[in-house]
Amino acid sequence: MVALILPVLLCFVAVTAASVAYDACSEENCWGTGWLQEAVVLSSRFSAMDAADAEATARAALAGPLTEHITPDTFSTFSVPISSGVTFSLILVLLLVAVHEYRVAGGAKPLLADHQRGNSLLFQCANLYSWFIPFVVLSLLIPVSLDFAIDMGQSATASGLFLSVASVFAVLGVVVSKRIVPEDNWDQRWARKVFLACNAMATAVLVVNAYILLAAAQSSLNARAAVFWVSSFLFGTVNFMVGLCALSRSVMWNLITPQREKTFWMIMTQCSRNCGLLLGPVLFAIVSYLVKEGLEVSPVCMMGWSMIAAAIMILSGLVLASLAFPSQIPNRKAEEEPPEAMKKAEAEVSAEAQPEELTAEAREAIVWHMIRYSFERPMCVAAIEFATIMILEVSYAWRPEECGAALMVVAAVSMVLTATSTILLSRQWITPSIMFFGAALFGWLGVFLIFDWGARGTFGAITLLVADGIVYGSASVANGIAEGWASRATAPGTGYSNEIYRSRMLVGIYTSRFMAPIFARFLVDFGGRNVYAGLQLFLCSLGTISVYHTVTLVWRGKVT
Repeated sequence: MVALILPVLLCFVAVTAASVAYDACSEENCWGTGWLQEAVVLSSRFSAMDAADAEATARAALAGPLTEHITPDTFSTFSVPISSGVTFSLILVLLLVAVHEYRVAGGAKPLLADHQRGNSLLFQCANLYSWFIPFVVLSLLIPVSLDFAIDMGQSATASGLFLSVASVFAVLGVVVSKRIVPEDNWDQRWARKVFLACNAMATAVLVVNAYILLAAAQSSLNARAAVFWVSSFLFGTVNFMVGLCALSRSVMWNLITPQREKTFWMIMTQCSRNCGLLLGPVLFAIVSYLVKEGLEVSPVCMMGWSMIAAAIMILSGLVLASLAFPSQIPNRKAEEEPPEAMKKAEAEVSAEAQPEELTAEAREAIVWHMIRYSFERPMCVAAIEFATIMILEVSYAWRPEECGAALMVVAAVSMVLTATSTILLSRQWITPSIMFFGAALFGWLGVFLIFDWGARGTFGAITLLVADGIVYGSASVANGIAEGWASRATAPGTGYSNEIYRSRMLVGIYTSRFMAPIFARFLVDFGGRNVYAGLQLFLCSLGTISVYHTVTLVWRGKVT
């Protein structure tokens, strides 16, 4: 209860501070125009010219060949303040959630939770929505991240660092989560509280970050450069909260979901992530339209408003989880183990061994292969998300809204591939192992379209988007099967338990998402499209090798 009230206080402080800053600014603008003011103005102008020269020199040293022509002077300085009504609406929702949780703490059941059936559809939807939100947030921030960083006096590489450094904080959150929500001593009520409190804090910190950015939009370049790192730290704090609750949600899902359904829901998880990338740019376009109203707005202002939209999305996930996540684990023993006849029929149809049916050595090998894959695949897809936007914006002069639409194209192709694979697997027209290896191999072949083969203009951009769709979509299909297989291969009380797999998988995801944006944008800025394509070829090759080693274990039914 206290953890849900604290974010309300943070939001209120942000609104109050913004109001005081606005009043102070207004008083300064009303200052008289005496001779003393004129002397100060003249002196400050000469100082500003010297500072501007120094700042321009520093900026030129940071910029790469591809972005050296883009300077902070390129962008508008117009800023749109955040309405206090928006923040007070967020505060009201947080208060309503706190009231609901006070009722649950008294012993009542969450309003929409099902304590009778173990695997409710609403719980699975709430879990999918929790995976949907981070990708919406990502697609809200990526389109404006390059202009934002440059307007703050930073480089293209720093724009990747701004979003990727948050992954370091997320890894710390996962590590801390293992201590405060251990699987071997699972407390569902406590894990649920941790999940809700972390999301509430993340919402509040995003609102505070947005107000800080809006306050800095009119500041000097040196001041904005300092605020850039403050904002990076606050965004990292948000991701620390996300990492803190991610492991508890994953363990909760693993305890509730039957073994035979895990692969299906993991594929649905990939669909949910792709939906986030598909709908996120639409939300960004709506926010951009409402904020700009036909005018050019400072990228710093747009980043602040994008964070407000991200806070709204996280808060919506908090509300759904509060209503749907059970406060106790239902008894699902009856639905965990299917009848022997059903198991035999499934085995005959699939014509291949299931991960949980393999020897202990083979199961352990699958888990560790998939842990390695959790480092390789996220780095590949994160590089696509960041490098594609930069290439389109700088090399093909696309606007941020158009770059957001490019993410929609990539996500749409990925959705089609994921849906197709789901149909093929559900109708048992193809085995999961063939689908797994085929998706990895198809993605590896798609990398060759990322290389610049001399195509120019619109055709060059189209080949890039087609390649991204193939690589990203294939990775989504393969990752759904990978996470499902690894979850089924884990065994409690061993060195390849679900907690060990989930924690290392999350570390792999967050570590890769830290490194990929920095390397991708650095390589694009200083090496160009072909050097970046070489990185993708290397990553996809590693991923395909890991997949091959995994499927051979299933094909042979033993450790090689």
